[in-house]
Amino acid sequence: HALGDDTVKSLAISSGANSLDVSGGSLTVLGTTNLGGVLTASGSGAITLSGFLNGGVSGQANVSGGTLTLNGASTLAALNVSSGTLNGSGSLSVSNNFSYAGGSIGSGFSSIAINQASGNFVVPALTAVNAISLTAVAGDVVLDGVQSTTAAGSSIVVSSSAGFTNNSGAGAGALSVGSGGRWLVSQSGVARH
Repeated sequence: HALGDDTVKSLAISSGANSLDVSGGSLTVLGTTNLGGVLTASGSGAITLSGFLNGGVSGQANVSGGTLTLNGASTLAALNVSSGTLNGSGSLSVSNNFSYAGGSIGSGFSSIAINQASGNFVVPALTAVNAISLTAVAGDVVLDGVQSTTAAGSSIVVSSSAGFTNNSGAGAGALSVGSGGRWLVSQSGVARH
């Protein structure tokens, strides 16, 4: 999809080698998106998913220069952000792999839950309204930016099987929650807060 502006009721990309790259113009999906393959926003392309995004066990989204907006509840197996913009107002859940090399991630998500199945989990600055949950199953959690929530009573949970590193700078406050909120860091079953 290199040019033009298209609006569809729903979108399905099957698993396997199936993919859609919106490299120009825009694609708006009003309802459900079922993603078993790969959905990419690149170049000057803009994708807006207004409904539920079901990424199942193999659905992957890539942001590499374009804009991906997730306004419904969104679940993905993998998410790669190398440049461009990822934003939205829905919840964002990644079950297996997250990769970040650049670009911007918006602050309007209702909640963010990311599970890194293997390798170190390097996390850029993230902001959500209600909750952030970051888990590294077989590696370190490395915070390369401030993690913050904005709602009263919100929470941030960071869990790692190996270690925890804060690269956000001395005094920068790597974990910041709304009024009355709380944060928890857990390493190999030892909780720290």
